[in-house]
Amino acid sequence: MSTIKIYGAYAEGFILKGSVELKPVEPCSSVYSIVEAYASIGIDITGGIPVVLDLNNGTGFAPGFIVNGVTYLHFASGCVPDDILVREA
Repeated sequence: MSTIKIYGAYAEGFILKGSVELKPVEPCSSVYSIVEAYASIGIDITGGIPVVLDLNNGTGFAPGFIVNGVTYLHFASGCVPDDILVREA
C-alpha cells in the first residue's frame, strides 16, 4: 500500500490534515480510492472541485480538491515539495 499526506491550504500556509494509507480498488491494484482516503480524515470531496497546482520550483504538479472554499492537496508520503510552506496545526 501507498501512504499519502493531505494538506489544507490556508492564508498562513499548508496545514497537515492527515496521513492516509491508500487501499487498492479491485480489480486493478494500481488504482486507489482517493475519495475513501479523504473521507477517512473527515473531508468529503463529493461535489468538490478537482484542482492541480503547478509547483513553482519545477518539481511537478500537486493534485487535490476545493471543498467549501478550502483547497486540499495530497502528496506521496515523503514527497512534499520544498515550495509548500507547511505550518503546524
